[in-house]
Amino acid sequence: MRPRTIQLAVAVALLGVIALPLDAAIVTLTATDSGFVTEAGGSAKGDGAFPTSATYNYSVGFELHYATGNYSGTFAPMDRKNYFVFDLTSVTDPIVSATLMLNAGTYESVHPTESYAVAATSDAAGALMRIDSLLASHFIGSTEFDGPADPAITKAMELHGLLADGPLLGGIMVSAGLDDTTLSIPILPGYVSAFLGTRLVLGGKVLTVFPPDGTPQQPFGFTDFDVPGAGPLVAKLVLTTLDSTGTVPEPSTAALAIVGLLSLGFRKLRRATSRPSRIA
Repeated sequence: MRPRTIQLAVAVALLGVIALPLDAAIVTLTATDSGFVTEAGGSAKGDGAFPTSATYNYSVGFELHYATGNYSGTFAPMDRKNYFVFDLTSVTDPIVSATLMLNAGTYESVHPTESYAVAATSDAAGALMRIDSLLASHFIGSTEFDGPADPAITKAMELHGLLADGPLLGGIMVSAGLDDTTLSIPILPGYVSAFLGTRLVLGGKVLTVFPPDGTPQQPFGFTDFDVPGAGPLVAKLVLTTLDSTGTVPEPSTAALAIVGLLSLGFRKLRRATSRPSRIA
């Protein structure tokens, strides 16, 4: 390859490196709240005797739960949706990528695998209002969800209808082989970007639930203290953000110095190769 061709090739490669978004940053957010709700108004927030479990348990799918939503009476198979709340008030730069990080907990299902999906919530403000109400009722004491007419049960039932009722944002296949591992679920960054400066709720559901097959059909079981000594298995959202100006970062001094040295070296190489060879 001719020296000038080599010089151009390296220069192009260096320009590609220099043009990389040097101002890109990784932002990791911890969920401020998470849980599950059932179609009958049951909730992870329903049992004041287990406050940490009730705050972080995000099991999802088809499982036995109290038929009337309150923590008494008989059990019946119930569909669960889960949710995660993230505070994006401190995030202002454009989001390039978003990944939901969940501990798999313990897999419980009559199926070898289940398909878990994260989906948009059409009424995000309404969902957050009901989530806040459930969290507030959870701290009242052990009497919440004490009867079918409890207002918290109504809020949980309404929330179940709102969560993950929109387009799919991402998903993953879950199996027992993933127990107690950290799952990475890429989420469409455009949806997350719509909530910059405010709070985001991500709703989840199991797409492979077939009620005639029986129970359980549930990923993420025991996501409270499933790992001994690890504490509650809190969800995280990892974001890659860019400089909001949208400009290409200035080349660094070091990169410019490298370009200069390589250019000088190539000039010397070109002069050396252009001299006529001498025959001894």
